[in-house]
Amino acid sequence: MYEFDEFRLDVAKRQLLREGEVVPLYSKAFDLLLLLVESRGRDLTKEEILERIWPGQILEESNLTVNISAVRRALGEKASNPRYLVTIPGHGYRFIANITAVEDLPQGVLIETETVSQVVVEEEVDGDDAGTSDGQGNYLSRLGPGALAAVIGGRRAGTGSRTA
Repeated sequence: MYEFDEFRLDVAKRQLLREGEVVPLYSKAFDLLLLLVESRGRDLTKEEILERIWPGQILEESNLTVNISAVRRALGEKASNPRYLVTIPGHGYRFIANITAVEDLPQGVLIETETVSQVVVEEEVDGDDAGTSDGQGNYLSRLGPGALAAVIGGRRAGTGSRTA
């Protein structure tokens, strides 16, 4: 990952960000920007760029010109007033920004808040439908055909019900 001014070039995600917002960039324009940034101020010839970005392909120089324009547009600059990318007439290009290589540390999960919920079930129990106890203070009660619910907690005085 590289940073220069308000930009961040995220190599792993293949994204250019300006102040945290993604700046749209075609794949080859991204490759071109990355090549220029990694060259760290060294002059790159047009031939060298064409061979590195489009290896083994025979292309018109206009392909490079179109992608240079896309990079400049993404960086918000014009060829007549360069902040980042200088044209070396008849030769090639040079990236002139102060670049900082940033170590891309793996991001973990951080739990900022935790919520604990408790459900209290209260039921009045009469004589025969009283259910059974599990011997540990937990009370089992029939809710319907074949269904059991555990009510955990102490007995409320005089009601025959259990609460959690």
